[in-house]
Amino acid sequence: MLNFKDFAEEAVLDGEKVHIDSILNQDITVLAYGTRSSRYTKCNNGNYLIIQFELKQKRHVIFTASGVLHEQLVKYQNNLPFMAQIAKISSYYTFV
Repeated sequence: MLNFKDFAEEAVLDGEKVHIDSILNQDITVLAYGTRSSRYTKCNNGNYLIIQFELKQKRHVIFTASGVLHEQLVKYQNNLPFMAQIAKISSYYTFV
């Protein structure tokens, strides 16, 4: 008999939920990410992003509709996990 985890397509991204502004300009280790459908269809093609990361040896998650962060994660997904900082430049968030 198969285990659910053997065929499930979406992994659970666990960790303490924090607000993105509380981790700006801090070194984090980005572990994984996922996208989900949002009820707010105006942002990021109707999707939001879940980013799982470690900060000070604790696992956390943030939820955001940032198109820039999404594009960067898709582009560099083969480099996960990686260390970065999230910066807010004008009205958008980006990895630096």
